[in-house]
Amino acid sequence: MTLKEAVLIALKEIKGLASAKEVYEKVESLNNHDFKNTKDHSASVHGVLSNLISRGDIRVRRLKLDDRSEWKYYLSEFEDDIQEIITASGENESPNRKSVESDKNSSVFKEIDLHPILVTYIKEKQNIYSITIRHETSSTQDDPHQKWIHPDIVGFQLHKFKHDEAKKFKNLIDKKDSFLITSYELKKAITTDYNLKDYYFQAVCNSSWANYGYLVAIEISDSLNDEIGRLNQLFGIGVIKLESNPFESKILYPSKYKKLDYNTIDKLCVNKDFKAFIDKIHSILCVDPNHAQAQQHFETSFKDFKEICDKPLENESAIEEYISKFNLPTEKAMTT
Repeated sequence: MTLKEAVLIALKEIKGLASAKEVYEKVESLNNHDFKNTKDHSASVHGVLSNLISRGDIRVRRLKLDDRSEWKYYLSEFEDDIQEIITASGENESPNRKSVESDKNSSVFKEIDLHPILVTYIKEKQNIYSITIRHETSSTQDDPHQKWIHPDIVGFQLHKFKHDEAKKFKNLIDKKDSFLITSYELKKAITTDYNLKDYYFQAVCNSSWANYGYLVAIEISDSLNDEIGRLNQLFGIGVIKLESNPFESKILYPSKYKKLDYNTIDKLCVNKDFKAFIDKIHSILCVDPNHAQAQQHFETSFKDFKEICDKPLENESAIEEYISKFNLPTEKAMTT
């Protein structure tokens, strides 16, 4: 196990604020890294932590509770808990808080900020039109039994069809395999075996109804490749490695095709976004191919559908501006 992976696991075990020395002590107690000939083990851990921060790694944060204290490190997944601790201690008005917030915000972005990147990738790569499914629009959002039923993004793809060929249009409507629906579960980072299992089975739960299902992340640890491959073989959910520049993204493991589960689709329609998505698809597929104005009706229905879809980033300039605006990690920043 690399020292970086050992440090991340140590922070995961600590589940709170820790100095570099405390992180080193946790690495030592876990005994999951061989320091070999390194003389100053504590300094090596401090170097890894500093490198993670300086390169804008999305997983690790640091702060000082006051001007006299040392840097404390923590995992971004514990952000809410850390802020509660700070607020409860009355330290949130510390003179150093502004500089700490600037340091933190320079690398923090939200999972939702990755949606336009994925939307652009699947539109340009596979001509898939997609929509974000906001979980808060579900009528059952407060029901604990409804956990993991909603994907983050769903996509719709027509194939074997060109708009100016009426005969192919008729064949499209007649064929059951004329369209595909894909479900996407999006995460910022998959870095440990634990969160791989957690996220993968979340994707299994909320994507098994679709023709294809994918787990997507902007950072995926290379050490997990074998386990991802095993899970892919067993359960068929594919994995996409997203890049800040969507044109550099790629499918690491393809999803296995499945027939649509209409019972689950009906259940998912408790979500307003998903229902609108399905209703618009229904309008497209219900166009009567024998009608004299079938082509016109189809074009109108398809236009209405595209209007509710997420809009991809238009060009390279828009992509670069978006990456800068939301501080998305570049390949250089992700490399250690």
